[in-house]
Amino acid sequence: MITKEKILEIAKQKGKIGTTDLSKRFSVSRQYLNRLIKELVETGKLIKLGATRYAFYVLPEYAQKHKEIFPLRYRKTFKNISLEEHKVLDQVEQTFPPLKNLPESVHISRSQARRVLSGLEKFKIIVFDFDKVPVAGQAFADEIFRVFHNKHPHITLDAVNMNEGVKFMVERARNEAEALGS
Repeated sequence: MITKEKILEIAKQKGKIGTTDLSKRFSVSRQYLNRLIKELVETGKLIKLGATRYAFYVLPEYAQKHKEIFPLRYRKTFKNISLEEHKVLDQVEQTFPPLKNLPESVHISRSQARRVLSGLEKFKIIVFDFDKVPVAGQAFADEIFRVFHNKHPHITLDAVNMNEGVKFMVERARNEAEALGS
């Protein structure tokens, strides 16, 4: 019988592993094997590369030493039916692991700002308290202090408790808005 520990042991020996080879070797169904491997991927003990029958799995240590195994780009079309941004991002990260190594402030910053702003157009004054916010991405600040403010010029946007990095991004977005006449 194959176990998660055995899968990790084989991955350490071989480098790359696939479900077809393992299911034949241990005479178990691919469904059973996929369930075990899925748990290992979810806990970060294995990295999945590729999709469907072309997928293979490696240990994080192997991936660190063999950057050439990662695809150089990712392309997928989603139907705009009940899309949930965090689920799409999770799916993209599962298929394209290099995204996991980027700082949290990259690819998702603008959409986070939109979530923060949801429903705030009803107010006259909005105070953004950046206490304990270590960093704000350019897209995050731009979405709030240029795009949103341009759509709702009657709303006063205040920002307080900013560290130097956050303050720089907020001022940059405000200056851009002024320069563009927004």
